[in-house]
Amino acid sequence: MNKSKKKKEVKEIKKSSDSRGIKAIIFFGIGVAILAYLYAPHERKYEHKDWNILDTRLTKYGKLIVFEKKGTEAYPPMRLLSCGKSFIGGMWMEDGSSTFVSFSLQSAMAFFNNGGKTMLQIGLGIGLVSRQMMTMFGVEKVDVVEINRDVVDIAYRFFEYSYATRIFVGEGRDLIFSNVTEEGYYDFIVHDIYSAGHISPDLLTKEVFERIKVLLSPKGVFLFNFVGFISGERSKPFRCAIKTLKSVFPYVRYFKTIPEEEVFVNSLIFASTSPLEVHIPEDLVNRNFPEGSSQWNTIHIQDYEYDVKELGDEVVITDENSSSLTFLNESVESELQEYVTSVLPPELIPLLE
Repeated sequence: MNKSKKKKEVKEIKKSSDSRGIKAIIFFGIGVAILAYLYAPHERKYEHKDWNILDTRLTKYGKLIVFEKKGTEAYPPMRLLSCGKSFIGGMWMEDGSSTFVSFSLQSAMAFFNNGGKTMLQIGLGIGLVSRQMMTMFGVEKVDVVEINRDVVDIAYRFFEYSYATRIFVGEGRDLIFSNVTEEGYYDFIVHDIYSAGHISPDLLTKEVFERIKVLLSPKGVFLFNFVGFISGERSKPFRCAIKTLKSVFPYVRYFKTIPEEEVFVNSLIFASTSPLEVHIPEDLVNRNFPEGSSQWNTIHIQDYEYDVKELGDEVVITDENSSSLTFLNESVESELQEYVTSVLPPELIPLLE
């Protein structure tokens, strides 16, 4: 074979190889573009006469859906964020207030520490508690710890959230014990990390509560949000969590979002190393808030107080025993789903699967 023929074959092979490489790059690029479109945060509309689906995301920590109920003459539009088969936040779009009593009551922690300026929020949701603490009670700096980056993006994109001073995305326990949080700095700390009806046991331990106590300022207030049974056979997780909390904090008060006798509720437990006395500013008392509104519920916090009977021989949850206490892993998603089905129309329920 002569040299010119060899050169021609080499050129053809190189040309063919280059062509295959270019095609591979093109196909790879198309694949990346498709994946980017599928997983990028953007509005995904779903037609319904009363509802819109603004966003749906499959995440490592559960399926997230942003629901929007269209406004009527009687009610303004509202948006809800679900994780799994439960809601983790809801907002009236007209004034940015909470659609759920539990979230509006959380900001009542300001009445236990008038003048507090700094806050740590463990679990963002749609950010209503820090929003209300800043706009209604004068909190100036908010640090947020949130495990799911998509929750943060949704709060900013769909719920007008812009109140955090700093946001740390990662495992809550790791961040609580890291140097990103400041000892003796926070006047308020919120622990609200229920997701799809479940909370990780390693965030209920005595060691975690002791670390939170260290992070609080001298008159700081800790709010622990618990969703579940507060009496009866299935109340063991609640009673153990309370006993653990009381082993760390000398002052504890209990409030629930349903004043009537109910065994499955959203409980708000306030704890501190200082006495927990309610002081509601007179200017708030004198304002004519609409009954049932977010602000009205907040200033009527004492209507929701209840007492916890003797805890008996319940165990204190520790880092050493938390993994062996299997009852802590019990999900209450089915109970939470009952409420979801009472809010959403039947044809939207399958979307939660």
